[in-house]
Amino acid sequence: MGSKEAHLDTMTSIENYERKFIRSKTVNDVDDQLRHQLLLAFQDYLRTIPAHKKEASESYQVNKKFIFLQNYNFFCFIQVKDIVARASPGIGSAGRTSYNILIQGKTQALESDVVIYMKPARQSAVATVIDNPDMDQYFQHDGLRTVLCGYAMHAVTSKWLGYTTLNNQISLFVDEVATHSKDLSWDNINNFEDICQTAEYLGKAMGLLNI
Repeated sequence: MGSKEAHLDTMTSIENYERKFIRSKTVNDVDDQLRHQLLLAFQDYLRTIPAHKKEASESYQVNKKFIFLQNYNFFCFIQVKDIVARASPGIGSAGRTSYNILIQGKTQALESDVVIYMKPARQSAVATVIDNPDMDQYFQHDGLRTVLCGYAMHAVTSKWLGYTTLNNQISLFVDEVATHSKDLSWDNINNFEDICQTAEYLGKAMGLLNI
């Protein structure tokens, strides 16, 4: 699996004693307007994390670098170090754009930094063939639907799991880019037999996660 620091080093580099994302053909800068919209979306996302998974929760104030969290008796802050747009990982979001946000961890040590992804949440495939108004009222936000499915499928979920909306238009679900996570490489999937084998492996992996 490797260490968290080694995993961070695959996505980031340290410049002038600070960690930043590595830019590439699939990882790009965001302009100031989009950055502001992403910070607002990140602010709203923090409200969706269950109270028992976070230390402060009452109100939020955003500026270019920090997101402040106010609780009854104290202030704390999340330092946003960098934001990039990237080709969205995963099967359901292939071909779409997602966003990675680099934030400071619990300490100022660079190895404690955390990478959060904000990924487009598509409509459920089942919903395209089954019309059930009674169910639709519970899943008006596809990010929320994805999060609830995550809670239903896994006994233990990330403390960063949540959802938000970008620019009042795009439903996103949000989580940490964990050390054990790895995107699927499509380079060697070229025919129907490869697809069937890949689906079998993914099914086994999901089954092991739920044992």
